[in-house]
Amino acid sequence: MMHKALTLALVLFFSGCGGESSQPTATTPPPKAADEHAAIAALGEINQAQKDYFRRYRRYALGFEELVAEHLLKEEPTASGYQIRMKPSPDASRYTISAAPADAPAAGRHLFTDQTGVIHAEQGRDATADSPAI
Repeated sequence: MMHKALTLALVLFFSGCGGESSQPTATTPPPKAADEHAAIAALGEINQAQKDYFRRYRRYALGFEELVAEHLLKEEPTASGYQIRMKPSPDASRYTISAAPADAPAAGRHLFTDQTGVIHAEQGRDATADSPAI
């Protein structure tokens, strides 16, 4: 009898070690993959909006809010998994836009464009005007 009780105790002990708990666990959804196609499309939209803005005002917009206010963009551009930043020159005669993967910068392609409208890309590091065009 003692042997059966000891065996039962050991079985119960080891069945609770090493594995899944009977308690439900919260699962965190995996982060969304960076949507490179959406980022490229956003850069194209910004370039077109800046081109139209330049035709009207003979300078480039200093920020997305100017492009939205002129109804050249519906809203500040976004792309899942990317951070999009625009930097105008101090005299607004030029601008650059970068789109970088937000979660794993070393894993995705970084994008760059400027007033030329050409979009460039680099794998795992910041893209520049000297990066390969896509």
